Amino acid sequence: MSIPLLSVVIATKDREQYCIAAIDSILSYKDERIEITVADNSATTKVKDYVATLNHPAVKYTFDNGPVSSIANFNKAMDLATGEYVVFIGDDDTILPNCANWAQWMKDHNIESLSSSSTVNYIWPIADNPKLLTGELLVPESFTFKVTEHDNAANLKRFMADGTVAYQAYNLSKVYHGIVKKAVMDKIKAQTGHYFGGVSPDLYSAAALSINIKNNYSVDAPFSVLGACQASTTYGVIAKQHVGHIKDAPHLRHRDGYQIEGAIPKIYSAYVVWTESLLKSLKENNREDLINDINFPLYYAHINDEFMVMDKQFLGTLSKELESCFKDRNFGPEEMKAFEGYKKHLNYINQKHKVKSLILRSLQKLGLMKRKSGAATIKNMPDIRDVVAFVDKQVDMAKLPQL
Repeated sequence: MSIPLLSVVIATKDREQYCIAAIDSILSYKDERIEITVADNSATTKVKDYVATLNHPAVKYTFDNGPVSSIANFNKAMDLATGEYVVFIGDDDTILPNCANWAQWMKDHNIESLSSSSTVNYIWPIADNPKLLTGELLVPESFTFKVTEHDNAANLKRFMADGTVAYQAYNLSKVYHGIVKKAVMDKIKAQTGHYFGGVSPDLYSAAALSINIKNNYSVDAPFSVLGACQASTTYGVIAKQHVGHIKDAPHLRHRDGYQIEGAIPKIYSAYVVWTESLLKSLKENNREDLINDINFPLYYAHINDEFMVMDKQFLGTLSKELESCFKDRNFGPEEMKAFEGYKKHLNYINQKHKVKSLILRSLQKLGLMKRKSGAATIKNMPDIRDVVAFVDKQVDMAKLPQL
C-alpha cells in the first residue's frame, strides 16, 4: 500500500456528532491521497460504530473509553498517522477540498511548514446563545494566494519579547490547522518522547516545530475550517469560561504528578496555559537558553490584565500567585518598575479600545490587530458541511501559486 500524502489527525472526546461530521466531510472529497486518523476517548461508541459501518481504508481509528488525558489522546492520534504531511484539526473542525493539493505543492517545493493567513471560522449552533442558534461563519471575501516566507527563529524571539500572548499572530510553524512534514513531528518525538506535551498541545507543538523547522511559509488562502462547538476550547474563550484554579483545567485531567513549570501562576487561564507549554517545549527540545528572551514583566502584566477584564473576583488569588512568581524570577526594583509600567499601559489600551475578546485584546495591545478588510459574517450555517459547500464556491480550490 502506498504512503498517503496527507494525514488528517483528529483527537476526540464526547463530541460525537461533530467528529462524525468532520470525517464525513473529508471522505466526501474522495481524495485517495488523504488518510484520516482518529483517537477516540468518548464515553459512547457512536463514533466507533460509525467508523465500523464505513469500513473505509482511509480511516485509521483507535478507541479507549478509559481515563486518558487530552494530551495522551492527541499523541495517540498522531501515532496513527503515516502520511508524508500531517494537519491536526479539532473534532469540530474540518479541512477544505484543496488541503491535499497544498500538501502536494509543499512536496514539489520541498517545504516543511505551511499555514493559512486567511482563517475560515465557524461557530456551530449554540442552543443557549440567541445570537448563535443557527450557526455563524466568518470568512474573508477575497484571497490573494500570496505566499510569504517566515523566519521561525526571529518570530519566536519576537513572540517571547512581546510577553508570550496571541501566538497565532506571529506566523510560527504549527500543525494545528497548519500542514507540516511528518518527519519533523517524528524528530520531535525522538527528542522528547512525544509529539505533544505541556498543557496546551497547540503552543507546545508550535514552539517545538519553530525550533526544528527552517523553511516556514504562509499563504493567503484557506485550506481548513476552524470550528467551535459549545464544548470547545475556542468557544470557552469566547464565553470567558477559561478562568479559575489550575487544578480545574481540563488539560490536566488524568495527569497525576504533572509538574507545572516554575514562575507560572497556578491559576487557569489561556495565558498561563500557553506560556507553561512554551516553557515545557523549550526545555524538552533542549533550548532552555531561549527562556531568557521571555519578557516576564510584560507577561505577568498581561495575566493581571486578563483577570481585570474577565474575572475581577479572582484578583486576590492572582495577586498572591504573582508575588510568588516574582520571587521565583528574583525580580528586583527594575523588573517591578517595568511590571507596573506595563500594567498602566495595558489598562490604557483597554480603556481606549474597549475590546472584550481575549485574543483580540492581545492583538490590540501588541499593535497587531490587522483584521482583513471585507470579512463577511454569514448566518444560518447549521453544519460544517454547509460551510464547506459555501467556501467551495468562494475559493478556487484548484489554484496553487508559483513560488
